[in-house]
Amino acid sequence: MRAVGGWDAYNVTEDADIGFRLAAAGYGLDVISSPTQEPAPQTFGQWIPQRGRWVKGHMQTLAVHLRGPVVRTPRGLAGLLLTLMLSVVSSSVHAPIMAWTLMGMIWLALFSDGPMINGLDLTVALFGWSASSIAAALGLARTGERARWRDLVGAAAYWPLQSVAAARALWQWIHQPYRWDKTSHAPRPLRPLPGARMAK
Repeated sequence: MRAVGGWDAYNVTEDADIGFRLAAAGYGLDVISSPTQEPAPQTFGQWIPQRGRWVKGHMQTLAVHLRGPVVRTPRGLAGLLLTLMLSVVSSSVHAPIMAWTLMGMIWLALFSDGPMINGLDLTVALFGWSASSIAAALGLARTGERARWRDLVGAAAYWPLQSVAAARALWQWIHQPYRWDKTSHAPRPLRPLPGARMAK
């Protein structure tokens, strides 16, 4: 830790920051298999600050590492852009794009004799939703959970909410860059991953 500059206590996604600094210094990174047993926020009021903190932290980390050693290699630059910049951009544009799409569909329904959405646009939308649903279902299966249809269908309503969090993140990054919005988590019973043995 000291060799790569220590821990940045002012970055609200400090794990992302230290991860990129370790990678730039030639260290390998991996994910531990043990789950945290930490449930996701259960209410909108808890979720928005958590998601906003993550997006703001990605903004902070991008601002720092776009000027640092990470971007000196094509692999490092690609990793930074694919993991952090795409996250920030996608969070920011979900709601505007979906609002524009819905307004276009309403306009066509009211003032046109043609379909509300053409076949190619519908195909792209279904492909995006299907890819996201497959990824979610596979991720849940690895933890021993089963995907529920209401969650997969409801994702289309969840995505635009990320833009609300991204707007909060941008405002805080400018006005309260070091504010840390805490997330309260209710404990849940420990459950091992499939195939794992619990020590007695």
